[in-house]
Amino acid sequence: MIKNKKAVYFICNNRLWGHVGAHVWDILQEEGYLKEKGEITFAGEEVMKYTDQNNNIFYFVPTKTAVCLDYARFLPEMNQYFSGCDISGMVTWNEGPHAPSNLLTVHSLGDVKSGAYEGGIEAIVHHDKLKGCYKEMVRKLGEKYQVPVYSHKKLRDPQEMEFRKKI
Repeated sequence: MIKNKKAVYFICNNRLWGHVGAHVWDILQEEGYLKEKGEITFAGEEVMKYTDQNNNIFYFVPTKTAVCLDYARFLPEMNQYFSGCDISGMVTWNEGPHAPSNLLTVHSLGDVKSGAYEGGIEAIVHHDKLKGCYKEMVRKLGEKYQVPVYSHKKLRDPQEMEFRKKI
């Protein structure tokens, strides 16, 4: 039996902040995804909910700023309302006067505040298209934590990765 999934998307729809998230919000509204109220208020904003034909639930959370800019403030409510979700996403902006100049998006299942992963890590994997200066930073991080660093191509056969042989 397949379990129905839940997703949450935090969307900065503040037009004064940037137009990208607001544009995404408008499209969701036009397409009919924002008809049902989610019966949740997040940071003073009403959360919208959409249930698809397979009973998967999607929450759309409007925000006035990017949640990544103030995790300490948003995290308690994120955990309170959305910790049971299978996936979360964030739509903010990618151009304009408020866009960050050097943006590297990282997704994790770690503790957002501390940057730690429960149980630690056994290896680091990077994509080959990562710029050289960032690859060097990743290599140094591997040295610091004494874990191997791999190209994403190694994931094609993960059983051959050295750290897997110890398990």
